[in-house]
Amino acid sequence: MKRIAVSLAAVVLLGVAAWATGAFATKYAASPARTPCTVLTPGDHQVQVPGEDGKLRDVLLHVPRTGAYDPLPLVIALHGAGETGPDFADDTGFSKLADREKFLVAYPTAVGPTSFWDITGQKQADLPEEVEELERSLDALEGVACVNRSRVFVTGVSKAAG
Repeated sequence: MKRIAVSLAAVVLLGVAAWATGAFATKYAASPARTPCTVLTPGDHQVQVPGEDGKLRDVLLHVPRTGAYDPLPLVIALHGAGETGPDFADDTGFSKLADREKFLVAYPTAVGPTSFWDITGQKQADLPEEVEELERSLDALEGVACVNRSRVFVTGVSKAAG
């Protein structure tokens, strides 16, 4: 009799554990804002984004001092002509603001000989179409960081302010 009671208790316990696991998964699946995501440590990270030509482009991503354990807003900061993403990070102070206000900030670098953004949506000579490149960058950033997809912003200077 004791063996049957222990076996029955074990089955009930397994059933409760299975139910609780399913309830947890359903809770997260039902809400994109609560989806568990990759946790990055505070500081700067290089994210590699495959371009349309197959070449990898680096995007500098700054995670605030508090870390990114829950989905955070993302600001994509586009540099001016002749600069790079890291140059713009140094020039703007967005990373310090991100630390204070708790958001992610990404600094992609434009391609081409003069390194400027052409966000007109028109293909320029042998250069990749920048809007598509930014979309790929956003996909890559969402894949490696805890981004609140309903709070993604873009800012820039010069042609990037378009």
